[in-house]
Amino acid sequence: MARHPRSFWASRVAELDAGESVDDVARRHRVKATTLRWWRSALRREPAEVPAFLPVVVRRAPLPAVAEPLELVVGDAVLRVPVGADVGYVAALLRAVGRPC
Repeated sequence: MARHPRSFWASRVAELDAGESVDDVARRHRVKATTLRWWRSALRREPAEVPAFLPVVVRRAPLPAVAEPLELVVGDAVLRVPVGADVGYVAALLRAVGRPC
């Protein structure tokens, strides 16, 4: 009788888990039913794989090479703010636009 690898037996046991009988699976694959039962028992005794977390690296996405400036309309004034402008700078501009000259 040929010696089958573990993967062969794992596939046969999967057939059993799908609801087929030991005798039917053994007959179809020309193996002994007792050997198939032994493998089913042996594979059940093996510890299940433990899920593991994968490392994650978070990187800041680069700004697009060409980007449209942000247009802010405040009253009659239109401010064109470049992408990546400092928030404090934009806030100061908005405060200045709201004041009389």
